[in-house]
Amino acid sequence: PGPEGLYRVHLERVMKERGGKAFFIPVETRGLQRKLMEGKREEIMRHFDPMLERVEEIVSQEEIGGIVVVPFIIPLLQERGLFEKMNLRAMAFGGMEMSPEVLANLKRGFGLKVVGWYGHFLLGPCFHFDDGSNNLNYFPNPLVKVDVVDEDGELVPYGEEGRLRITRFGDDILWTQLENDFAKRIKPRRDLDIHLDGFSNVHRKL
Repeated sequence: PGPEGLYRVHLERVMKERGGKAFFIPVETRGLQRKLMEGKREEIMRHFDPMLERVEEIVSQEEIGGIVVVPFIIPLLQERGLFEKMNLRAMAFGGMEMSPEVLANLKRGFGLKVVGWYGHFLLGPCFHFDDGSNNLNYFPNPLVKVDVVDEDGELVPYGEEGRLRITRFGDDILWTQLENDFAKRIKPRRDLDIHLDGFSNVHRKL
């Protein structure tokens, strides 16, 4: 259960190339986030209960080795014991933030390789870089610059939290947008040939 759009197109291609198949249960993440922040959990669960029943049906019929998921779904799958019924080896997540505590539990409790991404159509994906900690560190691709800024639009010091400002460069586009997402600014990893600032532990505010 997770975001669709381009994610679905690319995932279907990858699964086909690897000799497998994918099952999709779409989740509209922006609406989900807003309802969670407004405390409308009962309304959300009226939507998700039938979806979880569909997940149980798929798991009972297929061997599931990996999932792409919205983090909100993870505890719901755990409550129904679905992780134990799958042969999971890897998990990818996107569309919403994941806490360091949840990441630590997935790695320690289930031994999963966990990969997250942050992004959208114009930004492209910024993938989670696992440095051995439980922080969710992201670095942009070379055509994108992500600044972590304060209320005046100035860069915050490394390790401090601010709002994400995204600039995309290209042959035919120069595009800047201030997101509603907040994160900590982290240093480049020049030892890995990453020369742009990264950002860590993204979360959204209304």
